[in-house]
Amino acid sequence: MLTHMEDTPPAVAQGGGRRSHGDAPAFVIHGDGIAAAGKPRDLPGASASFLMIFSECAETGLAGDATQAAARAAGWRDCDLAWERLQERALDALRDGDTAAALRDWQLGWRVALLCFRRDDPRYAASQANLGLGARLAGRESLARRRYAAALRRWGAVSGWIDSMTIARRGRSSLFHLKSEALHWGAYDRSLRGHALRLAGEVAMHLDAASRSQPPPARLCDRWPGEKPTTFDDLRKFLGGALLIAETRQPDDNRH
Repeated sequence: MLTHMEDTPPAVAQGGGRRSHGDAPAFVIHGDGIAAAGKPRDLPGASASFLMIFSECAETGLAGDATQAAARAAGWRDCDLAWERLQERALDALRDGDTAAALRDWQLGWRVALLCFRRDDPRYAASQANLGLGARLAGRESLARRRYAAALRRWGAVSGWIDSMTIARRGRSSLFHLKSEALHWGAYDRSLRGHALRLAGEVAMHLDAASRSQPPPARLCDRWPGEKPTTFDDLRKFLGGALLIAETRQPDDNRH
């Protein structure tokens, strides 16, 4: 059970420049459990309860498929894909009215973020926000506001994360687009970062409204299916952090 939103982080590897945002320790998920870089007792900040989440992910179909293989080949750690899939599964549960299942996956995702992600990682703030929604759904409004406020403070560091993230060249559907991207990659890169910064501003407004018990300006999570990249890079991590922040749909909510 989550008892403290500001737990002491484990030691992580700090990136720099335009290197990919990846942190230690690295976990490998297998169908029968997990293996880590070193024995569990050698992992700073890793408790048995945290390590168990990776076994749970494997047992619930979050590992061992072609997508995981592609993510690994691109440099993603298993915890990166596990976090994303936990948030997606939580959204599905929320849409189906199963708030208990959604909360369980948000809690698992929070533990992944706490153990594996840097504190300026947008997915860390997203996990705090989703636990805020969990508290709101449980009728604990004061706790919900505090969690959203904590997420908003964390989100303040995202602009620096966007500036230093590594963006992989995108897969294009035609030879023309491939050539255009190759010739003008600098312009593509600037455009993608500019879009990310604008989206970061939208998320900040969302979190600010939620921290004051106000309805968000828009349901950002509805955009994830259409904007989810096929490429595994830091931009996909950012978009996951921005667009997997859950929100309930009100009976009179016709926004898309």
